[in-house]
This record gives sequence, structure tokens and C-alpha cells, in this order.
Amino acid sequence: MGRVMAEPPNLMLQARELLATPSHELLESLVNHLSTRQETTEYQTAMALFTFCTVNFANSLTLKLLQMYRSSSDALLRSKSIVVLSQTLAAYKSRRFELSLVALNEIKPLVISCLRMQETEIKLFRRVVSFIAHDVVMLDNGGWDELSDCIVELSSAQPLKALHVFVDLPPVYGRFIYSCFGKIAERAEKVLLMPDQDRVEDWSLGLQAVVKLGIQVLDFELRFDMVKGLLTLLVKAASDLVDKGMEEFLIRGLADLEMFLSRDKKLYNYNKEQCDFVSCFLYKIKDLGPLTKQATGKIHRLVKSTPSLVVQKQQGHAACSEREWLDRLNNLQPLEILKVFASTDVEERFRELAIRRLNIKDLGPLTYEATERIHRMVKSTPSRVHGACSEGEWFDRLNNLPPLEILRIFASTDVEERFRDMAIRRLNVLLSDYVSREEESTDASLLRELQPLLISCLWEKEGISESMFRVLGEVVYHVAFEMMTSHVELWDDLGYYITSHIETDFQRAVYVFQCLTMWLHEEFIDPIVEHLLPEINKRLNPPSDVLLDNNCWVLAFLGAFCAISQLVAMKDYGETVMEMADKMVDSVRELVERKLEVGFVRRAFRDFEIIVKKQMEWFRMNEYKLTKSLLLRLYVIKGMTMDSKMVLWRINVFVERGMADHVAA
Repeated sequence: MGRVMAEPPNLMLQARELLATPSHELLESLVNHLSTRQETTEYQTAMALFTFCTVNFANSLTLKLLQMYRSSSDALLRSKSIVVLSQTLAAYKSRRFELSLVALNEIKPLVISCLRMQETEIKLFRRVVSFIAHDVVMLDNGGWDELSDCIVELSSAQPLKALHVFVDLPPVYGRFIYSCFGKIAERAEKVLLMPDQDRVEDWSLGLQAVVKLGIQVLDFELRFDMVKGLLTLLVKAASDLVDKGMEEFLIRGLADLEMFLSRDKKLYNYNKEQCDFVSCFLYKIKDLGPLTKQATGKIHRLVKSTPSLVVQKQQGHAACSEREWLDRLNNLQPLEILKVFASTDVEERFRELAIRRLNIKDLGPLTYEATERIHRMVKSTPSRVHGACSEGEWFDRLNNLPPLEILRIFASTDVEERFRDMAIRRLNVLLSDYVSREEESTDASLLRELQPLLISCLWEKEGISESMFRVLGEVVYHVAFEMMTSHVELWDDLGYYITSHIETDFQRAVYVFQCLTMWLHEEFIDPIVEHLLPEINKRLNPPSDVLLDNNCWVLAFLGAFCAISQLVAMKDYGETVMEMADKMVDSVRELVERKLEVGFVRRAFRDFEIIVKKQMEWFRMNEYKLTKSLLLRLYVIKGMTMDSKMVLWRINVFVERGMADHVAA
């Protein structure tokens, strides 16, 4: 390994030795050094060799990295190698370099082999598949039917992996899409119509897969019958969620779709028909709820296209009657009707006629009956007024009110829930802006006025949904941070709320506690942990009733970490901190052994990552050492999946950086 990093480097000799040696030992050393800190000699020497290889031996390097990924038994090394490979292929594409046909003939079966492995880090590896597929398509190498066959195969054995691979594909040829269309649509439909409350990322993936199916079909052929079926599925999936009271779940899925489309549209330059397809879906679900309308509006602006209209303004459509306009629509093909709807140059009432004309009754009587029910539900928009105020006007009102008045609106039971939701979200943004202005602290008198009303809202048992309570917790944090940090004034009533609700309303009490990610004064934290830790200790026992106790365990795990990170620097709590850390590790180990990792552990780890990032602003060496030790103990738990370990690895990376910065300071 030392020869790779020799000084002074003879890059050509080192590169040949690296790529020609059957063993992967030298490449493993290179990849490991590339993951070290950039200012180290190891990193700089490795980067020089790596850059030389990417410029001069791109085909061989790609092949070698894939071989190492497939053969290595070191899970962390495999993850590092696939990150390096993905970044390398992205760099090739940015400079319009394509792998050679000879290399692709060796690379393609390797990629298929890696996809069939049980432990493929698919969220990373799908990007590699995408880049390779792009080069295959560009070289017109007889296609890549083996990949479409593999996707069909995976859709039965590992359906989520199949969806991951499909959504990242570049535009491919018709034979490819037709061979896997049915399986992808079937698997995506199952995910969309049977949502798991704790697996919103799976639902988002299904949503992206169906949208990508439409995008792919419209790239090479205008098969509107296929597209209409996809639209029906998308609308039904969204409508079902809202029917079940899961609009926030839908919003998270739409947020993921927005991120996906922002990248995919930029990469593959959607045509007008593809943009119209996405816009049509958004239009059909926009009235499901106020949050949905806002989310769909953002995505629509992202994909908005300006198609050439079938009927231009100068033809006088504004002067037409609705009947005459409907006659025109009846003589148009479905795609042309969709173009009319997507145009912003057409009056809204005529666009609505166009979208109504795009019905799907020709797919069959049962489908028609089902979609008509959905259509009636979508069109039955609830009252949009508070008094005589529309939602847009309500937003304007909130923007002109001071924080205390906004909080009073939220606290009022006479205001509709959706307007109260808008109020607390506006207050959260407003206070966040205040806190972010580091050069000036928020007026203490304003904060003192907010405090009693916030406590009153926390005590309220009815009328505050879980989503609103989560935002309320963030508002409490902003006020507590300013009072305790800038004005050095404890908030005793908040501490009393937490301690008094630990037993009777554990989930809300511990959630408020974990929102307090700043350093807490000993006088504030002492009475809280006295009541909090015994309850956390009980609830860290892996639950027997999975459906009932999922959220409770996650909150207990996060609350435990928040507590011990505050206590580790206090001498009196040394033994308590160790016992609680042991309990956390033992609990995770048992859940992994019981195959309950996905619903419990991984969800907790994702929130754990967010909390650590926030807390690191005040961490000193004691807190860093505690966190790093806990991460290591969790990482080595036998049987834990790579997805969970990757979250721990990410946390460890920025913890190590924080430790280094702390020492340097």
C-alpha cells in the first residue's frame, strides 16, 4: 500500500500498477485515503493519483472499482467505493466523456451482477446504473436488454430495488420500456395504494416511478392510452391518502417528487408533452387540500412549459361560448387537448373544460365508475373562506401581523384548523428569522408575552393536530433559545410542563424536550431528567405491540440521547449517562435481532442525525466523545443493514470534523 502513496509519485507507474494488479489491495488503500480529511498528505497524494487515472484510464478505473465493489466483504469500503465511482462517472458525463464500447461489454454484466447482490446500496448504486445506461444508449450498442430483464426480475424478488433503478434511468428505447412497463407499474401501484405510515420514502419512490414511466413513454412515443392509466393511478393514490387523513404524508411525497423532478428535468431536458403530463397530474389533485395546493403549485412552476397552442388567442376563443369550445375540444386528439390545458394563455374556464374532456371512461366501466367517484371528491372543495377571506388573503393578513397576534390566532378555537395551521407555520418562520439575526437579539418583552400563551397551547389537549404540535415545538425552541441564550433567563414554566406531562403525555412532553437542542442550564435540566429518565428507561424496552408503540420508542431513543448529551459534562451524572447509553444500544440490538429495524431503528437514526447536527453548535470534547462512542457501539451491532449503518457513518463523519475543529480552536 505504501507504494501507491510514495513520494515523489511516478503517477504513470503507480496507475499501471494500481489497475493491472489482480488484487484490489492498492485500490482499497486509494479509496480509503480519499475519504480522509482533505488537508492530509494521504488525501492529497491519493487525489493526485486518482485524478490521473480518471483522465488517462477512465475505462479501466471504472471496471476496477466495480470489481472491487462486487468482491469486497468490507461493507464500509464498498460504500466508499460506490461513492467514488458515482462521482467519477458524474465527472465523465459533465465533460461529455463516454466509456468505450469495449469497456462497456465488460462493465454491463458486472453491473447486472452487482444489482443481483442482496446488499447493494441501491440509493448510491442506481446513479452508477444510470450513468452506464446513458453511455450504452449513446453508443447505440444494440441496447441493454439484460438490464430491463434484470429490472423485471428484481420487481418480483426486490421490488423497491427495481423501482430505485428505474427512476434514475436516462431516456431509453421503446423495447426496454415496454418489457418492464407492466411490472414497474404493478409494483409501484402496490406501494402507492398500500401506504405504510412509517415508510413515506417508499411511497415517494412509487410516486416517482409512475411519473418516470409517463416521462419515458412520452419521450419516444405518444401512447396516450398508457399515460391516461398512469394519471388515474397517481390521482387515486393521492386522493386515498387525503381520504385517510394523511395529507401531510402526501405533502412529504410531493416534496420528494419536487426534488426528483428538479434534477431529472434538468438532466434530461423534458419535452412539452412530458411537462404537460406532470402538470395534468398536479392539476387533478391540487384541490385535495390547502397544503396540497401549495405543494402542487411549486412543482407546476418547476415543470411549467409553454407549448404551441392548437387554438391561439387570435382565433377568438375568449369570445366563444363554452358549448362552442367543447365542440372544438371534441375534434382534438387527447395530446392536443392536454396542450391546451397546459397553456397559461388559455382562460381558466376553458382549461377546466379541457381537463374534463380528458376523461378515462374508455378504459372500461369499472374504471370509469371509480374515477368518477374520485373526480367528485376532488371537485367538492371545502369552503375556502374565513369570514370573507380567501387563503391568499389570509396569508397576506398573517404577513402583516406581529408575532403575538399570530399566536393568538393559533390559540383561538374559533378559527378554522387550516387557518390555525397557517398561523403557527407563519410564526415559526418569523421567529426563525429573528433568531438567525445573530447581530441582534429578539426583544425580551416580546418573548415574555409569547411565553404564557405558548405554555397554554402546550397544555391544550384538544384541537391541535400532531403536525401542528410539531411546528409548535419548533416555535417553543426559538423562544426558549432566545430567552436562555441571549437573555440568560430560565423558562421555568416550560420545565414544569415537561415534568408534569412525562407520565400522562409522554410523547408530546419528550418531543418538546428534544426540540430544545441548545445547551440547557443545570438548574433547568436537573428537575426534568429526574422525571424524564425513568420514563425513557421504561419505554426503551422494545415494544411488543409494534403498531401501537412505534413512535413512542423512537421518541424515547431520541429523548435519551438529548438527555445524556446534556448530562455528560456533569460529574454527578456519570453513571447515569453510561447506563442510559447501554440501554439505548441494547434496545437497538434487540430490535435488529427481531427484524424490526426498518420501522424503528432507521427512523430513529434519521432523526438522531438531525439532532446531532443541531447540538454540535455547543458541543465540547465530552459531548463529542460520548456521541462518537455511541455511534461506534451502534455501528458494530450484528445483523444491522447497510442503510442504517450509512446513517451512522454520515453522523460520524461530521462528528469527527467537529472534534477536529474543536481541538484546532
